[in-house]
Amino acid sequence: NTPDERLIMLPPGIDPNRKRADDWEPRRKAFRKQFDLNDNDIVILMVGSGFKRKGVDRVINGLAALPESLRQKTKLFVLGEDDIPAFENQAKQQGVAKQVTFFGGRSDVPEFLLGSDLFLHPARQENTGTVILEALVAGLPAFVSGACGYAGHIIKSGAGLVSDEPFEQQVFNQQLASMLDRDKLQHWSEQALHYADTEDLYSMPQKVAEIIDKMVEQKRH
Repeated sequence: NTPDERLIMLPPGIDPNRKRADDWEPRRKAFRKQFDLNDNDIVILMVGSGFKRKGVDRVINGLAALPESLRQKTKLFVLGEDDIPAFENQAKQQGVAKQVTFFGGRSDVPEFLLGSDLFLHPARQENTGTVILEALVAGLPAFVSGACGYAGHIIKSGAGLVSDEPFEQQVFNQQLASMLDRDKLQHWSEQALHYADTEDLYSMPQKVAEIIDKMVEQKRH
């Protein structure tokens, strides 16, 4: 029963340094060379600890369900901390162990965002999903679940897809396969960069400061 006038919507507060830099092309090439990736390889990226909640198992299942020709050229890179051996075992059982790499926690996440082709976040539960917007402003298309608080930004930007809730693995598999097309990925990347330049995703600290100043002035008077 809180009155509407007491509720204030704020921008997400993404660090502007996460935006794609002018030197992104040589950095992407260096990243791809570092991991022996060729131009035909497609890298799907996941970032975040708590793999079950983030949906890593869902993505491994989706990878295993891809048509063989597409599966062979698709890699899954996972950044974050959890019981890695358990998920490596799942990948092995699904026959995609060679396609999946777990990197643990990393400090060079921006390089992974630049070097990858699609960001996945089919979380079972996610209050916001800041990393979704970090991927978006870096120009990386995203495929996320409707359970993510920031899923609306993917819809609004037109920079990827949002899976329906409740989650259905078979539908997710089909959508993932449909997304792994170079022309589609390029279009979504352009949409993401346009959104990054035209939407205020960054000014939360400044907006909070302005609101506090305004409230202080009102109390003084």
